[in-house]
Amino acid sequence: MRCIYSNTKAILVIFFTLLFYNIYAQEDVIKNAIESLTEQSETEYDYSDLLDEFLELQKNPVNINTSESEQLVSLFLMDHLQYQNLRQYIDSNGYLLSPQELLIIDGIGLQTYQNILPFVKFEIPVKKAVEQLPKMMRYGKHLAFLRYQRVLPLSDGYLYRNDSFLNTKPNSKYLGNADKYYFKYQYKYGDLLSLGMVAEKDAGEIFFESIENPTIDSLVGDRIQKGFDFYSGHLFIQKMGWLKQAVIGDYHLLFGQGLNMWSALAFGKSGSATNIKKFERGIKANTSTDENKFLRGAAIQLGYKGWELSVFYSSKKQDATDFEQAEDQENNFIQSLNGTGYHRTVTELLKKNALRVSLYGSRLRYTYNRIAIGLTASHTILDKSIIPSNQVYQYFQMKGKENTVIGADYQFQWNKFSFFGEFSQNLNQGWALISGLNAPLSKRLSWAVLYRNYQKDYINLFSAAFGENSQNSNEEGIYSGISFQINSKLLLKAYADVFRFPWLKFRVDAPSVGTEYSAILDYDFSRNIQMQLRARYKNKEINFHEEYSQTEHLQQQDKYSFRYHISYQLHPQLSMKNRIEYQVFKSENSEKETGLLLYQDVNFKSKNEKIGINTRFAIFDVSEYDARIYAYENDLLYVFSVPAYYNRGIRAYFLFNYKINSTFHFWIKFAHTWFENQDTIGSGLNTINDNNKTEIRVQLRIKI
Repeated sequence: MRCIYSNTKAILVIFFTLLFYNIYAQEDVIKNAIESLTEQSETEYDYSDLLDEFLELQKNPVNINTSESEQLVSLFLMDHLQYQNLRQYIDSNGYLLSPQELLIIDGIGLQTYQNILPFVKFEIPVKKAVEQLPKMMRYGKHLAFLRYQRVLPLSDGYLYRNDSFLNTKPNSKYLGNADKYYFKYQYKYGDLLSLGMVAEKDAGEIFFESIENPTIDSLVGDRIQKGFDFYSGHLFIQKMGWLKQAVIGDYHLLFGQGLNMWSALAFGKSGSATNIKKFERGIKANTSTDENKFLRGAAIQLGYKGWELSVFYSSKKQDATDFEQAEDQENNFIQSLNGTGYHRTVTELLKKNALRVSLYGSRLRYTYNRIAIGLTASHTILDKSIIPSNQVYQYFQMKGKENTVIGADYQFQWNKFSFFGEFSQNLNQGWALISGLNAPLSKRLSWAVLYRNYQKDYINLFSAAFGENSQNSNEEGIYSGISFQINSKLLLKAYADVFRFPWLKFRVDAPSVGTEYSAILDYDFSRNIQMQLRARYKNKEINFHEEYSQTEHLQQQDKYSFRYHISYQLHPQLSMKNRIEYQVFKSENSEKETGLLLYQDVNFKSKNEKIGINTRFAIFDVSEYDARIYAYENDLLYVFSVPAYYNRGIRAYFLFNYKINSTFHFWIKFAHTWFENQDTIGSGLNTINDNNKTEIRVQLRIKI
């Protein structure tokens, strides 16, 4: 096997030979967006809500001739310049009546045309009658998912579990089995009504096992529940005259630019470069399995002419760290919120539902022509006080039980220029500001700029605005991006982001600064061929402790990567993809770390679209974890996998799906990873005492 890595030149020759003797198929937009988000956050989330938006838009396409087509920008299907050119074309020439007219519009090339076509319809706008609720409850469609997942061989957390071992070390093993179960049911009537529930049990969590151990029972007996570990449900309706949106159960609020209230997953920097403006969607049902990042209660939005009023209430339990049970309930406290959602061990079960978070508030928004102004106020109440640890960097984090946030957001259009922003204020505490501009400088060139300033004492548990930090606090920066359609085949997208952190951070014991630059060149070689070149550089500061020094100082960390990607279509039913990516990680006082990834994808879909096959063979050689490379891979519907490749080895997967009939659809995936340079995989309870592992995933969809 070592000869594969020592003969890298031969691999590259074969790789590029394959590239230029094949033809190309378009990239899936959602995959690019998810891959970009994972690279930026270095965390893999549950992206079910995002996929729901794409699938819903595919089932209920927007009319390209109405303002609803703005959703295409929010889902990265087109950029702001392309959308502006579209609106200008319609204003000048009338409604679009055929798809081919899109290709006449400046900036909308073949790739964008192919991206948006499944999500739009071409109709003259007419006022539709309001659907009646009894009809919606009777003529909708039922959808159910059953899913099973397992990793082999078993990790240390599942091995040698017995009563004597658990009595002496109760936190040293997982309490449940190694299987992961998932169930989802949803009843839908177009995009007007949704009634559904989701249930999930993670690997290692108790399902129906009986824990008959006195030590375990004494520690967490009242926290063990049989069945699924997590349940979520909702009833959601919208577009019923003056009743714009309403939900009971689990939901999200997505207002303004995400600074005052945005409870769902949000994108920041991405390959699109100029798509930095958020498009609020008001109230949205929760369909993901994220066990902490959602609201539970009720919300309603009423609208009349240009006015919209939203009122919301939520109260749910959330995981928290360092929960202390005192005699006086008023003195109960927690140290920090916990967001993993795992409840596999005694420690994790003690964190489960340790805190009740209540939220209530309202929003008033007024829209007139191309101007929109919104006012949002919310109040958060915790049933236990937060008392952070005595770490200096946590000095300005939330303390106590209550937090009130008020703010305003705006957006308006002047000529072709789109201005947007938001201001937020904690009562008697810090403030935060974000302001941006999308500027089409010509029919081929668009520029976007955004400034943000989040004070170190600004606190909001429900914000997700543009930023470098995971929380919108202790950050100031300016971002600038361009999108330049060089010609009908070449599109350049680039951005620069310069930021600073005025206060300390985790592992950063002084104010620090950072920069990030990215450039992407897309090349539409032909109708069936597309290539992409990407270069990215990022710099941050982090603590460094010298061997003979009593103090720490900051050192720079640099990470830069280069990627070449090509997709090609050999046949209407057969497409392939290749990628080579090289990444370098360097800090001032350590050796350079490098990473190399090469993969080949083969995708097949039968003519009747009943059978689909996706495969990948990847070779990776990454010296250290800091130089890891992320790459999206195909998976079961509503399952997302963006693994981090590191160490040295091979990863391959085989995904098969079969549409049995209009009711049943079946998926199965096998993924195998083999490491050349290590004898164990993972760490802690996740340690596998082998140099390879296999992932098995099976799913059945029932649609009636």
